[in-house]
Amino acid sequence: MKRHILLFALLFFSLHSLSAQSNCTQTDACFEYKLLGATRFDDDHVKLIYTVKILCNNNLDYIAFELPEGSKAATPSNILQQNNDYVVRNGRTSNQGPNQIDTEFNSIQFNAKNTAAINNGEEDLFEFYLTNADYDALAATGMRVQTRTSNGTIGQVTFDLNACAAVPAPGQDPDTACELDLNDAVFGFVDAMNFPDGTTTIRFLLKNNTAADVEQVLIETPATNEPIAVASDNNGSAYKAKYSYSTTVDQEANLITFNSQNTKGYANGGTDIFAVTIPTALYQADPFFQITLSAGGTVVSSGLNTQTCEDTPISPLAVELTSFEGIATPSGIELNWSTASETNNAGFEVERSQNGKTYTTVGTVAGAGNSNTALHYTYTDASAEPGTNYYRLKQVDHDGTFEYSNTIAVTQSKSTTTDNLSVYPNPATGNYVTVGLKINKGNGAAIQIMDMNGQVVFSEQMAAGTSKLDLPLSELKLPGGIYMVKLHHDNKTETKKLIIP
Repeated sequence: MKRHILLFALLFFSLHSLSAQSNCTQTDACFEYKLLGATRFDDDHVKLIYTVKILCNNNLDYIAFELPEGSKAATPSNILQQNNDYVVRNGRTSNQGPNQIDTEFNSIQFNAKNTAAINNGEEDLFEFYLTNADYDALAATGMRVQTRTSNGTIGQVTFDLNACAAVPAPGQDPDTACELDLNDAVFGFVDAMNFPDGTTTIRFLLKNNTAADVEQVLIETPATNEPIAVASDNNGSAYKAKYSYSTTVDQEANLITFNSQNTKGYANGGTDIFAVTIPTALYQADPFFQITLSAGGTVVSSGLNTQTCEDTPISPLAVELTSFEGIATPSGIELNWSTASETNNAGFEVERSQNGKTYTTVGTVAGAGNSNTALHYTYTDASAEPGTNYYRLKQVDHDGTFEYSNTIAVTQSKSTTTDNLSVYPNPATGNYVTVGLKINKGNGAAIQIMDMNGQVVFSEQMAAGTSKLDLPLSELKLPGGIYMVKLHHDNKTETKKLIIP
């Protein structure tokens, strides 16, 4: 039988959604790199989590992550040796296979075996541990990541760990996106991390304000027939962040239980992290959890909506929002969203935040009022600051009532270029690819797209003053690969590379 727990009156804090700063993506050659984030494994080590996606037809040969000179990753060697898909060369003095790495810098290098045939949009996950000193050294200089395909194509990017994978100092708690203060306890939402296998790990920070040590924590997830789990680096049913627990998962009741094994000192304002894993699609549809903390006869229980930080699930919108996405472009951050139906919809207020907590309105878009057909909206935030910007939609009805959408995070790079040509998104992951132009004088310009054999696969003449050209991928009908986009203007030619996954 599904457990039902009485909800308590709670304080209301501002909206926050998943991903936050722990989701930095870069592309180079035919690779897409994503630094999912970093977590503190213990007081001495940090765990880094990356994914790489291969956007071309050739298999991954290796991926290498920079290490400080003379260092190795702190991952236990027996774990590396048991990897079925990769030979792992841990630093220049690695004892795994040939004593060499292919990068000019010291690195932990994963060389793909025949079992790891990753290509054509497939991706894989890579995790390893660093000592605090090695993490701090790479945070100061940037961390290089290099990949090579089976045909020799090399890609390399550098990640800013401070921006993409900041971790608290040893003994300190991570920042929470929002908190609910329940007097005897405080329940906080830390973050949510999406993984390539279609799961999301959600982390909660629970503070116990009573004088008794915590005896048990229950986390009830949204209802699902798909597996739910404890997110842990420990074996079996053991779980440890600061303190130690045995865990059980009741799939039928959607309930995960953490029973105390050693929680001495988890009292009087003590805190600990609890991490659970559920399907990503489930979390996106219903980010609502029921949390119960028991300590010395005191039971504190509450719902926690990680999107609104309220104690209730999300109310259905008068507008059925089917998508909400953002992308950084040369002219600003372009937001696009679609609705399947609308009832009494006056419009949308676009809200932006620099920290994921405090939001301001940056623009408005009129709604259709009432509609039973699919509608599409767009808004470009030309004043977005460099770095990560968080956006949400405030959908307002004609009677003044309103509801919030989910939050998305978009990173805007600081651009110093004066190029007249830009191509985005790149790789072309949506339905359109946009060619951005600056042709404000003369007799216009010509746009060409050429394949790697030099054959022109698309061309069009553009009038002076044209700012962009939206090209439907369904009409271009280009097979996956690398193409060159050329702008012929004012007796000059500018070229940009375009990747079609």
